[in-house]
Amino acid sequence: MENGEVSTYAEAFPPLGGGGAAIKPTAGPVGHSHSSKPAGGKGPTSSWGPPGGAPMKSIPTSTVTQIISVPVEERRYKSSDPSFGGGDSQQAAVVRDIMSKTGCTIEMNQAKDMSLSIMITGRPSSVKEAHRLIMSELHTKYNVELRVPKQHHGMLLGKQASNIKQLEQSTNTKISVPRQEDSSETVRITGNKEGVEVARQRLMSFTEDLSKQGKEILTIESEFHPFICGPNNSHLSSIQEATGVRVNVPPFSSGKSDINISGEKEGVAQAAASVKQLYQAAKRNYTTVSVEVRKTQHRYVIGPKGQGVQEILEKTGVYVDVPMLGSEDATITLRGPQHKMGEALTLVYSKANSIVNEEVSAPSWLHRFIIGRGGENIKNITQDLHVTVNFPKEGDIIVIEGPPDEVQSAKESLENFTEGLMATMEFVEVHIDQKYHPHIIGKKGANVNKIKVETCTSITIPSDKQKSDVIRIEGDPQGVAAAKKMILEMATKLANELTVSVDIDQKWHKLVIGANGENMRELRDRFPGVHVAFPEQGLRSNKVTLRGPTDEVNNCAAYLGKKAKDIADSNYKSEVKIFKKFHGSIIGRGGATLKRIREETNTKIDMPKEGSDSDVILITGRKENVEKAKRQLQDIEKQMALVVDVTIKIPHKQHNAIIGPRGKLIRSIMEECGGIRIQFPSSDSTSDEVQLHGPKEDVNKAKAMLLEMAAQHAIENYTEELTCSHEYHKFLIGKGGSKIRKIRSQFSARVLFPQKGSGDDSSIVTIIGTKENVTAVKEHLSKLIKDLDNVTEDEVMVDSKYHRHFVQRRGQLIHEISDENGGVMITFPRAGTSSDKVTIKGAKQCVEGAKQAIAEVIEELEAQVTVECSIPHKKHRSILGPKGSNVQAVTQEYNVTIKFPDKQQQQHQQQDGDKDDEGGMASDSDPRDIILISGRQENCDNAKKALLDLIPVTIYISVPIEYHRYIVGTRGQDIRSLADKYHVQVEVPRPELQDDRISIYGTAQNCEEAKHVLENRVLELEAEKEERELRSYTEVIKVAQKHHPNIIGRRGATINKIRDDNGVRIQMPEKDHAKSDEITIIGYEHQVHSAKEAILRIVRELEEQITDELDIDHRVHSRLIGAKGKAVAKVMENFNVTIRFPKDKTGSVVTVTGLEENVEDAKEHLLLLAEEYMQDVIEKQEEQDLLNQYTRRTAKPLEDTAKGSRTGYVVKGAPWSGSEGDEFPAIGGPANTSKAPTWGPSSLGPKL
Repeated sequence: MENGEVSTYAEAFPPLGGGGAAIKPTAGPVGHSHSSKPAGGKGPTSSWGPPGGAPMKSIPTSTVTQIISVPVEERRYKSSDPSFGGGDSQQAAVVRDIMSKTGCTIEMNQAKDMSLSIMITGRPSSVKEAHRLIMSELHTKYNVELRVPKQHHGMLLGKQASNIKQLEQSTNTKISVPRQEDSSETVRITGNKEGVEVARQRLMSFTEDLSKQGKEILTIESEFHPFICGPNNSHLSSIQEATGVRVNVPPFSSGKSDINISGEKEGVAQAAASVKQLYQAAKRNYTTVSVEVRKTQHRYVIGPKGQGVQEILEKTGVYVDVPMLGSEDATITLRGPQHKMGEALTLVYSKANSIVNEEVSAPSWLHRFIIGRGGENIKNITQDLHVTVNFPKEGDIIVIEGPPDEVQSAKESLENFTEGLMATMEFVEVHIDQKYHPHIIGKKGANVNKIKVETCTSITIPSDKQKSDVIRIEGDPQGVAAAKKMILEMATKLANELTVSVDIDQKWHKLVIGANGENMRELRDRFPGVHVAFPEQGLRSNKVTLRGPTDEVNNCAAYLGKKAKDIADSNYKSEVKIFKKFHGSIIGRGGATLKRIREETNTKIDMPKEGSDSDVILITGRKENVEKAKRQLQDIEKQMALVVDVTIKIPHKQHNAIIGPRGKLIRSIMEECGGIRIQFPSSDSTSDEVQLHGPKEDVNKAKAMLLEMAAQHAIENYTEELTCSHEYHKFLIGKGGSKIRKIRSQFSARVLFPQKGSGDDSSIVTIIGTKENVTAVKEHLSKLIKDLDNVTEDEVMVDSKYHRHFVQRRGQLIHEISDENGGVMITFPRAGTSSDKVTIKGAKQCVEGAKQAIAEVIEELEAQVTVECSIPHKKHRSILGPKGSNVQAVTQEYNVTIKFPDKQQQQHQQQDGDKDDEGGMASDSDPRDIILISGRQENCDNAKKALLDLIPVTIYISVPIEYHRYIVGTRGQDIRSLADKYHVQVEVPRPELQDDRISIYGTAQNCEEAKHVLENRVLELEAEKEERELRSYTEVIKVAQKHHPNIIGRRGATINKIRDDNGVRIQMPEKDHAKSDEITIIGYEHQVHSAKEAILRIVRELEEQITDELDIDHRVHSRLIGAKGKAVAKVMENFNVTIRFPKDKTGSVVTVTGLEENVEDAKEHLLLLAEEYMQDVIEKQEEQDLLNQYTRRTAKPLEDTAKGSRTGYVVKGAPWSGSEGDEFPAIGGPANTSKAPTWGPSSLGPKL
């Protein structure tokens, strides 16, 4: 024992079945005490269960049992044997299916009266589902028909049939409602008896409720509607609140006279009476008065959101009828009691005259200085005044709007401020060639901004589209002069600069630039005045631009060209194929061979990657060095194996067919023949030689395959050539290839004509196909060519007035007719002669074709007319389009000729027109406006209409200012896209002008299309605005701070799910915020309500939760928690509870929080796990205790033995430890019989 303690005999050897202090047996059930400590000792103890041995609270079971009785008359399947162990009846199959779906145990028993008893056992939720399925599948289906008025069917179904679906689910029935087009009123209910009855009762109740509803329509003139509604709808709201019905009164502007009242019948009657009473009261003293008020003042009478009209109605009982804003009518009509008309009229004039407009003269270029940076100046002028200042885009005026006194004050301030600016500001226009504008502006405006800052001026540079060279400078005189000087100096410098492009292959650009731009720094040091610009990588351009002084640019270009050539020469690349098995010999031991070749040839040699199947070695360097290295590598290959080079001849015309599409066929042959190399001549060569390189056997195999393919190809691609003058080619081909297509389809052969100007072979026609087809085509073409060779001469009469049309543009039309008809010679009489004879010489068929072509041209000319189209000459440039594209399209589409007035004539007429204007004698018809159109009458008319449609117009569209930035888009991208797509100019007013009109300039059709797009965009923006407003519905709910972590969830999982499910934004307050218990929800109203309900549901669940404690031995806590908390997390997820273990490692109290049912289930689960884990702990502890016990008993004796002591194992009170004199007396000596023996019964002692 420890510390020299000696065990007693009773402890070491307890009696079997006696009441001695033996080791207590381990208790089985969880919650009772377990101990392995010897009685009276100090061994390890365990307190598994409640302290003091108190009994633990019983745990409810997690399974329930439910019994269902099905009477025989309600059974769907009637059978004498309900069991499903033997037979596979329908009923058994249904029950088995329900068991598999729900995981419940279902037992059935059939009574003598054939009724069925069903017992379901399982988890509560599963039992509930099984009960529903059994009622649905095993009960007899009942059908009930119910008459429901047709007008109630829509309400019965609900939105997307949601009402009827909910009723079907709750009663476990099927309800069929007739379609809308069906006149039947019968609703059919199908299901079990109980469910059908419940559904029938609910439908009857629903119909009764709807029958109590009523509707009435009152026809009352629309002019009395405002009096029925009352000021701000006060009368209407009172009626609806008092009667609980809905009253729909159409607005006065709609002109509709029907007032709809719907709701309960009694309330409808009361509301109708109230409406009629209001109508009679209004009609009793009703009169009208019309007054004229300027249209611009109408909006002040109406007031914001119509409040002005409502205010007058409330004060006087008179309704003010103001015409629509889009109408030109200026008459305002007052409707109401006659005695209140004077007061109402006074209010109307008061509101109309409450706001006035005044204009201030100010040059348009000065407007932005008056406005100031960010509107600073105009704000200072109007900060104490309730006025609006508008700066029109066109005109030298400023418009002020507001109360009369304040408008006058603002006008005086603006006039004084404008006069002050005029005295201190000026502007100047500088003419600079537009090609220099980008350089003056600089990168991202750096140069021009620098000038603006230094001189305190405003500089306006026209855009590329404006095609103007005028730069405008505005500011104080000194600054304007300084800015002008700086811009002119930059322009002069730019004019003396030279820009050169050097062609350098893009793949060398990085090498020219150098690592980290090292070469470019050296280049800048050498040529400091030269700006070098490389193209962007995505452009794939070879042009390197140099800009700077002429001498430096030329020297830099020469330097760069030489450097690029050196880089290209030193980066020549060539591939050599060496059989894979010889790569090791080429590399050599430790790479020695490869290194030697690299050093000798000064090249870079790249071997294929290890593990790659490629046999290609890449060599880079100067061309002569690369070829030298290539030869050395090939020599090594030849030394290592029997590699041969064989040349075979295959006609070069067959090469492409043998190579195959993208080289697939020849690659397959090389792979099949051991990877040998087959080299065909280049595409521009006519050589027939094909090189084969590789092992002898593989080369011979490839040679046989190639020759066999060539022989087969020769049979199918027999070729013959035919000589034919190039002039006949077009005639043989036919118009649009018609003749040659006919030959190809008839003989199944291809006829190839050479391209014009292809050299000596331009007269060779090639025929390809089988031999017999080629021969037949050749005979056919030879016959046609022979006929063409028979030259004949003929004449055709052409009126001399048409000769000019044929010979103009250097006789282009004559050449076209000649080329299309076998190159016939067409001769027209010389100019000045009166002859009409035109001579045609050539093949007979070709001559006839040319005569026919000339006749067609004359017929077209005779039908031509000339039409004048008058369009103001200022519009001609717009009509022509970029490079005349618009007019070219019209001429091609309608086959007409269009002639615009000459520029010189226009300039001359312009001068004359100026004089006429001065004298007041301008002509009504200006020759500069006349455009001549020539062609057939119908074509000219169509072309004239097309030109008139091209006249540009300007249209305006009103778009609320708040939408302008969306119309313009990011950096003007959207407005530019619109302008480019519809070929119009779209101008949006600047924000400070507060103008809602957007102008569109272009052709009428394009403008209308662009306008339609803008209108649709405005509708979209309005819908988006409405959507944003609907999406901005906000509601605040108060939730105690303690519940916030549960609402947020682990890493925000819970609150994110609520956000995603309902599409809302939820803002949680900060802990130390003044309103730390307020949660804000933003989104659509119905979604906000849904999210609010979800949060409140969580709160209710949290408030319904309980917290219970478990006493679980701390030794099993780690196993219950699991690695990284996975085990306990899974338990919490399965039972929807929160489990907390004590922070103290020796603590045993575990808390479980959740709904009562879930807490009980989780406790049961935890205790079962703990019992299982505790058994393992106890078993290990008992094994350890037993091992320690024997270890302690043997440790001391062993220690003593080591010291020389042989005491051995000592036990106190053992039988053998008694006095030898007492238990073993000497023979013949006196015996001590006064003391009973310690070992054994006294009767066994000696009796001497």
